[in-house]
Amino acid sequence: MAGSDLNFLLTGTCTFMKLKLLKSLCVFLLSPILVFDNSSAVAQTSGCGSGSSWYLLRTLTPIAANQFRVACVEHDACYDTYLNSKTECDKAFHNRMLGICARDHNTWLGRPLKIACNGRADAYYKGVVDYAQSAYIDAQREAKEKIEAASRRTEAASRNTITFKNSCSRRLQLAVHFKNMQNQWVTKAWYSFAPNESAELSGVSTNNRYFYYYAETTDRSNIKWTGNGTSVTIGGRVYNMKEVNTGSSIVNWTQNLTC
Repeated sequence: MAGSDLNFLLTGTCTFMKLKLLKSLCVFLLSPILVFDNSSAVAQTSGCGSGSSWYLLRTLTPIAANQFRVACVEHDACYDTYLNSKTECDKAFHNRMLGICARDHNTWLGRPLKIACNGRADAYYKGVVDYAQSAYIDAQREAKEKIEAASRRTEAASRNTITFKNSCSRRLQLAVHFKNMQNQWVTKAWYSFAPNESAELSGVSTNNRYFYYYAETTDRSNIKWTGNGTSVTIGGRVYNMKEVNTGSSIVNWTQNLTC
């Protein structure tokens, strides 16, 4: 018999009991043998089910899912927080559900209902302890990916991008001198540009407003883009570079070269 069929049979038995008290006690008594079935689980982003690899006692949904909804949402959020401990998340989930039971059934007459509620909380807790490992791993992986993506966006937003456009009718090569993200001045050479080609300089990340460049044509025209901004040595030869002031430490800068 499939797990879902067995669950339906067991809880269906409780449904025929007319009194709410007897029905709750019935569910409590049967909860230890309810079967966890993840064969048709659907991924959820909140509520009772973080990820798609575990399925919380769906046959108890009319009784417990709404009552424990807040606890389920908090448990999902705990799994979704990078480097949180699964054990601690599960314990907090259990304690939250027990607290809900104590709050909702705090009278002497409600004691049997509290016992039944605690039984459901224990069953939910056992479910996440035994069956939620893959959901936890998936949630942690997604949380890490989000952090890494946010870090890349922050880095991209806090650096200059430097693009050169060769508006000259001749092929050229250029070198660039800039301060990298580690606050060190470095030189990169050579970048080659065909006539009318435009491209962002790969490997150039800076948040400094100043950079320097030297360019020259690669044919016999001997056209050079040079200046007195700074001098750097490349391959044993000294090059005098032009200074560029972008006017801002964070800008998408395009330098146009004409001849």
